[in-house]
Amino acid sequence: MSGDTEADAHRELVERVVRRLVRELDLSCDPDDLRAWGHQGVLEAKARFDPARGVRFSTFAYYRVRGAVLDVAHARMLRVE
Repeated sequence: MSGDTEADAHRELVERVVRRLVRELDLSCDPDDLRAWGHQGVLEAKARFDPARGVRFSTFAYYRVRGAVLDVAHARMLRVE
């Protein structure tokens, strides 16, 4: 997988997670900020991924991206209250 294709695949993953969470949880955070945190989740997934565990990278990255986005959304909701 080339660098551009890999970046596009991750961009798609992050976009899908952000859109879904904004829609389902009615998040009031800026989607661009959430995308940036989602990309941080991808970087964390790349650093921590262990193929020996029998999980596909896309699945592992999905949960890391989702967790990163939810963490920042939760933190911002707490600050607003």
